[in-house]
Amino acid sequence: MKRFMLFIILLFVLSACQSEPPKTKFIGETENGKAIAEVKTEEKKNKFNLQYKGNEINSIGEFEFKLSSSNGQWGMGAIELNSDGTFKEENKNADTLSIFKASEKNVTIKWNDKEETFSLN
Repeated sequence: MKRFMLFIILLFVLSACQSEPPKTKFIGETENGKAIAEVKTEEKKNKFNLQYKGNEINSIGEFEFKLSSSNGQWGMGAIELNSDGTFKEENKNADTLSIFKASEKNVTIKWNDKEETFSLN
């Protein structure tokens, strides 16, 4: 019986050592900007931040973004950067959390007849 209990305890210890916590922050970058997505599964929400790297914030005007993966997509359109060149959004739709479970996540940003797509890692 003692061997059996020792085996069970050892099994729990080994399985706990092998499991890594899920990644909760994903970052992607291009020459024009940077995107950061944070996932809070326990709160069933995600945060999405964009940072424009250039100096001509007003030249961007309205833009749209789409975050996509094999599990779905989420995005917004007709939005503008803040005066500091950022855009921040918090999404409390639990359905969008599945996007972050996919191994590949891409962001597409469209503005002024231009488009950039890059990966979040």
